[in-house]
Amino acid sequence: MEKESIRDKIANFAVENSGKILGVIVGFVIGFLFLFLGFWKTLLVVICVAGGYIVGMFRDAGVHWREVLDHILPPGLK
Repeated sequence: MEKESIRDKIANFAVENSGKILGVIVGFVIGFLFLFLGFWKTLLVVICVAGGYIVGMFRDAGVHWREVLDHILPPGLK
């Protein structure tokens, strides 16, 4: 029976807990943004990042921006 190396243990932990690790990293970054930029500037950064993520998600899915606007805007504005 082989001993599991520390590198393998860390890799297994990272795979099994990837959501928690990502959450901690995001929380850490947002905490530093609050400290250095303040609430409103941090909120603007978070909104811009979320918007960029949404645009990238639609682009990866192959959805054209006009299709997205057709679903968001009321029929009279088309």
